Amino acid sequence: MLHKYTIANAIPDRNVLGFDVYRVNTYDDNELREKAAFAQLKVKHIEEIEGDEAKMAIYNKFIHEMQMPTTYTEGGEKKRGIEYYLPRDIYQQDIHHQAVAADIVNSREQLSKNGKFHGVLATQNIPEAIAYYKIFRDQYPSLNVVALFDNNIDNSDGGIVKEDALLEMLDDYNQKYKTTFPLSAYGKYKKDVAKRLAHKNPTSA
Repeated sequence: MLHKYTIANAIPDRNVLGFDVYRVNTYDDNELREKAAFAQLKVKHIEEIEGDEAKMAIYNKFIHEMQMPTTYTEGGEKKRGIEYYLPRDIYQQDIHHQAVAADIVNSREQLSKNGKFHGVLATQNIPEAIAYYKIFRDQYPSLNVVALFDNNIDNSDGGIVKEDALLEMLDDYNQKYKTTFPLSAYGKYKKDVAKRLAHKNPTSA
């Protein structure tokens, strides 16, 4: 890497709009504490460690003592928190996706100023983008939702699934907006989406 330009650089440079960050819990804190404890102890149920004083002591430390952030400072000492010990895929699971989608839908009218503004949901990876797209499409059909990502197909890394999803999304888009974009015209499809978001397309919706 020769250079990295992050959003932390772009906001003060006025290249992107600033925004407020607020936390929405998709898991109960006590549930996360237990998940982290189980991950550390390599068990799935509390019954597996009952009677083992050493393991129960570790479990109770997670449940009652540790703070939630990945790392935190206590008494001048840097410590690892609950988020550090959680399974890596904890926020890639359907229960989290469903909660995020529901929160977006429930707060959409207020945050969009009654539909005046659009929203963008950034995901960690392409499979997650596909999962969110299908949740919004299938469970909240009144919303106009598209997913955009790199359309290069690598069959060694889930390429077939990615290609199927691209074709499905293009078909959905073409049916909704009476367009005819094939996969080979994916770049034109992205430009069409951008025009709709900017209200530069007379048939924007």
